[in-house]
Amino acid sequence: QGEQKFGLHPGRRDRDGAGRPDGTDDADRDRRSNAVEQDHRPVPAGLRPPLYAAINDVSPYKAGCQTTAGKSNIVTCSYGPADSPTSVVLMGDTHAMQLATPIVTVAQENGWRLTTLVKKACPPVLGNHNNAQKWADDGSSCRAWRWNALDWLKADPPDHIILAHSDSYGISTFKGQKIRGHARAPVWKDGMKRTLGQMPGSSNVIVLGDIPYNRVNPVGCLKRNKKNISKCVTSRQPLYKRKIELAIEQAAKVKGATFKRFYNKVCTYDPCPVIQGDVLMYRDRGHLTATFTEQLTPTFRRMLTPLIGVTAAA
Repeated sequence: QGEQKFGLHPGRRDRDGAGRPDGTDDADRDRRSNAVEQDHRPVPAGLRPPLYAAINDVSPYKAGCQTTAGKSNIVTCSYGPADSPTSVVLMGDTHAMQLATPIVTVAQENGWRLTTLVKKACPPVLGNHNNAQKWADDGSSCRAWRWNALDWLKADPPDHIILAHSDSYGISTFKGQKIRGHARAPVWKDGMKRTLGQMPGSSNVIVLGDIPYNRVNPVGCLKRNKKNISKCVTSRQPLYKRKIELAIEQAAKVKGATFKRFYNKVCTYDPCPVIQGDVLMYRDRGHLTATFTEQLTPTFRRMLTPLIGVTAAA
């Protein structure tokens, strides 16, 4: 395994205490960093999930628990004790749903009542007109779902709301003109400010940053390059280049919400891996496998437990 060969560890960036990420070291002194070389290896035997099954390695909490394309009705699923004094809603698109795997685990550990509120390809960002929804029904069901979801939240405000969504959508104006380049981030910022302004005032809101988006579909690429994983990796984007993420963080701060990112827990070195050990991380360009998201449970335990707390009976 590449991690073992060069001493890299998915959860510890500076394992040797040198004050810099291990991936920047050159253990075999060949003028190529450990991070670059660690994926110059074949797809490991016993890959979990196998490449042929990756597309279906989705959260076990997905089935029947999200509003589908062209629909605007509210679909919710709940986990944990119904009489819990701590209510939490996980709201967003499929990037929220993929995180249900670790977040439900943390909720059950802490005695929270967790409810998912998800619509496919519909980020909970008011005024954001993404191309996926435009192709479906000109965005009308997504717009209606957002307002329906906000009304649902206001009718019985939860103690905590966790917002998670993809920020890699192509977006356009309502008249269909594509919004490109530097003009994109302000649209996301303004939309998130509007969304947060409509949240129940009694709810604590936590906004999560997005994960890396791959230049190619890792699954298809790995099928074509089984002897060299490095053909399928994507360079890490430094924070200052992640303009939309920074814009959403600024919106959260303005509106008094908490912003948390976990990008570096997925992209643990540069270039970003698509396989950690024997675990396939992605099932397409932008969605993680459920097998990998299970490994993020400690990350979300450390992130969310101090913000939400532990219910006494847990």
